[in-house]
Amino acid sequence: MIDEAGMLGTPNLTQLTELASERNWRLVLVGDPHQLQAVGRGGLFTELCNNGRTVELQHVHRFTQPWEATASLMLRHGNPRALDHYQRHGRIIPGTLDEHLDTIADHWRTAHQQGTTTAITTTTNDHVDRINAHIQGVRIDHGDLDPARWTLIADGEYAHEGDVIATRQNNRRLHTSHGDTVRNRELWTVTHIGDTGELTVTRIGGHGTVTLPAEYVREHVRLGYTATEHGNQSDTVTASLTLATPATTCRGLYVAMTRGREQNVVLVITDTHDIAEARDVLDGILAADRADTPAVTQRRNLDQQQPRLPQRPRPVLRPRCEIPGWFEALRTEVDIELAATRREYQDSIVRREQHAGKLEAAQQQIYAADAVAAPYDNAIRSARRELDGAMHDRDEAARVVEGAGRFARRPAREALAVAELRVANAQPRFQSALNDAAPAQTARSKAIDAHDAIRDNDFYKTILERWAHHPERIDFLNERQQALADWRSWAIGEPVSIEQLATVADVLHDDLFQPGYDRRYAALEQAVTTWSAHHGLDISPQHAQLHDPVQLEAPGLELGI
Repeated sequence: MIDEAGMLGTPNLTQLTELASERNWRLVLVGDPHQLQAVGRGGLFTELCNNGRTVELQHVHRFTQPWEATASLMLRHGNPRALDHYQRHGRIIPGTLDEHLDTIADHWRTAHQQGTTTAITTTTNDHVDRINAHIQGVRIDHGDLDPARWTLIADGEYAHEGDVIATRQNNRRLHTSHGDTVRNRELWTVTHIGDTGELTVTRIGGHGTVTLPAEYVREHVRLGYTATEHGNQSDTVTASLTLATPATTCRGLYVAMTRGREQNVVLVITDTHDIAEARDVLDGILAADRADTPAVTQRRNLDQQQPRLPQRPRPVLRPRCEIPGWFEALRTEVDIELAATRREYQDSIVRREQHAGKLEAAQQQIYAADAVAAPYDNAIRSARRELDGAMHDRDEAARVVEGAGRFARRPAREALAVAELRVANAQPRFQSALNDAAPAQTARSKAIDAHDAIRDNDFYKTILERWAHHPERIDFLNERQQALADWRSWAIGEPVSIEQLATVADVLHDDLFQPGYDRRYAALEQAVTTWSAHHGLDISPQHAQLHDPVQLEAPGLELGI
């Protein structure tokens, strides 16, 4: 379900419809075709609403005043009479930009103190910056913000504790205390500024706190007191203020003047305070509908303007072959198998990545265990060398004792005693090193065993084998799907080339002696080869490659299959 579908660009809508068709989804587009369209190529939502099946709300529920619901529908269609309603209720205010900036700042502060919400909307980014800076300055002057606590944010702006900021890029790695991710155009109140420029913020109109890193703050955070029409289109607030200029469009005005439940005011930039001058500006705005017209609509409009010429009769197709009753069922089987194989392939890719991730995590565990065990390994090696040296010296001393004469035997035995004492001292040190290393070595062994278990898991081996097999199977099924379509075109009498027929015969060939033999494919192949032989056409691959494409339009041949 796509909300604000009018702002969905044509390329993204195309991708969504293709994905929905492939996966058998139902795609629901929700929105108002009279509101703003996509920033890039768009307009298809309006085309679908004008020429497709739609369900439309019959009553406007947003506004507390019934007259405003009526006026909003008139404004939706660019009817100048809507302005009479707004003027009658004092909702149109002429004045200079500086006057409107003061009005906007005062209204925002009052609403903020009362705990109500306000949408401040304008058309240009320059006016957005002016309004943001003015409200921030007024708040500093009134002591709402501490001028000593600030940090630099994007585009040279500054944020103070208590400021309203807008995040301008989705970031799925940043999560609030409630588990939500940080999204583009969400509004937040700054509650703390870190020493390195990070911001702790609380979401407005929602729940949850998050700390935005300094790098993100400097690149993707802006003041959020006001926004363009695109930024405020999906909002519902207590009241709205719209700064209108000749650059404002009918759609932009309609969006801006329908955000508030209780009050919607338009501040028109004029040279005087004459309401007639403001009405002139607004009349011009209502006449400016800068809608994007998609190519399909433009082609239809151009076609309707062309004089209608007599239509040439289409050539009558002469069937070449009877299409068997089971043919469509066979095509459906291929379509189902192809879709299932694609899903399995995608699932196997995910599982393969999960397996690789688990292997990597297990390998990291081994590295970590190695790092912990390294000092113990060094201690064991050192103790082992000491023990081996002591035992070697003891053995040498023992041999000296055995070969010593009567006068040399006593010093030899003393040397042997010293060597045995060294061995006696080295053995407990070596055992102590082994005991100290046991937990680390056990952890390393477990990490290695876990890694080997993941690597040798039969389930993942099967996944990897299927993953390697799926692309080949998908290519084969794609070829069969196309071959069946070409076979049908040939059967009903449409022009086909020798290359197409050769490919059809080759792809539909099913070997009688292979597992899974399907005689239906053999019947279709036989029909093509029989018809080709009857017309003297050699559709073997070698022959087809030697000729330029030739259109086959020979008389049909009745073949019972």
